[in-house]
Amino acid sequence: MKNYNILTTKKISLYALATALVTLATLFFRIPMPLGYANLGGCLIWIIGAFIGPVAGFVAGGLGSGLADLISGYASWSIPSIIIKGLMGYLVGKIINLGGKSFQVKTIRTAISIVLGEAWCVLGYILFGIVLFGSLKASMVQAPGLLLEGGINFIAFYVIAIALESVNFKKIVSFRQK
Repeated sequence: MKNYNILTTKKISLYALATALVTLATLFFRIPMPLGYANLGGCLIWIIGAFIGPVAGFVAGGLGSGLADLISGYASWSIPSIIIKGLMGYLVGKIINLGGKSFQVKTIRTAISIVLGEAWCVLGYILFGIVLFGSLKASMVQAPGLLLEGGINFIAFYVIAIALESVNFKKIVSFRQK
């Protein structure tokens, strides 16, 4: 039996490319909002978690989002983004691929995993906001924007994921030997 947990050139390359894509989606598809900005990085984090796996979702989601925060001048959010977005990518990837079942985009499990991942993301940023701003009330100012961002990312996820599923993208990025 082959060990799929070892680092291969393909895995390192794919994780690096995924991290770069999350960074770019976060930086270039931005909408300013109170206390930060909304972006399409979450959509790509979910796609990476779903199609490549939970570890890829964690690595690309965390590093890509953290790097985007550093580059865009939101350094105080960088470490929280690494943790929050990384765990979001892992959670979505783990639930979608639960029990080794074949991943399909148009299932309740996929929708639930996205909703739970986004709920974690909103909660994580609100909790960190309490620490950063010193109050729940101040931190809650970001909640409507985070929820709107989640809704936009949800729609974008389905548009992109359905297209990727139609070309059998999961098989293309699989680490299993043929």
